[in-house]
Amino acid sequence: MLEKLAKARYLSRLTGAVNRLISERGESNAVSMADEVIHNYRKLSKDQHAKFFTFLFQKLNPDPAAVVAAAQNFSAEANARNYIKLQRVAEPPRQELFRRLNRATNGTSALVAMRRDLLALLEKQPELTAVDFDLRHLLSSWFNPGFLKMHQVAGLGPLSALLSDPEVSEIMVNGPGVVYAEKNGEMFLTDIKFDHNRQLIQTIEKIMAPTQRRVDESSPYVDASLPDGSRVNIILPPLSLIGPVI
Repeated sequence: MLEKLAKARYLSRLTGAVNRLISERGESNAVSMADEVIHNYRKLSKDQHAKFFTFLFQKLNPDPAAVVAAAQNFSAEANARNYIKLQRVAEPPRQELFRRLNRATNGTSALVAMRRDLLALLEKQPELTAVDFDLRHLLSSWFNPGFLKMHQVAGLGPLSALLSDPEVSEIMVNGPGVVYAEKNGEMFLTDIKFDHNRQLIQTIEKIMAPTQRRVDESSPYVDASLPDGSRVNIILPPLSLIGPVI
């Protein structure tokens, strides 16, 4: 009973921290408030991830009435003022949340890890694809189109087939046994698996070799540019709890 109450408090603290961060109008407290959100998120159990992302989906959507009114105004008079108004009201508040979380200490790393948790839920809760769309949209706009896309790199073992498929726009590896791919805007779980962690680490070493960047247990997170201009994010234990993540 006490454990259930503690878990409920973690989720309540997190949603409260989210609301405070979104409501904050100044910059002075933004970083510490974003840190608080991430700190509370990391306390959630796996079964609470779904509740949190459902909260983001249900409570941080645009106001439908405001969107319709702004769209009608823009349709009646397509000027700059009405266009800007439409863009503002159509943007979900959770996009602003993700922007502010990116200001936290190691914010980008935290958002990448958060998206990893989110992707694991999409098969059973497809409505959460809206949350993933917002997060993926911001990640790609912050960096470049290659941030969520890996182009063909020779000798990458189990990933080679995906990398050579021109319809695959994104690959995410969540440990040796879970590989997601995206085609035509749809993320799906593939049947590709690495034999063991070492094989996955060897693949990571091949990916990172041209960058001359270090990623290991003492420096377990890297966001790097590849020679073709694309980007790759890698998270290793102990930062990742599920094994190497690409």
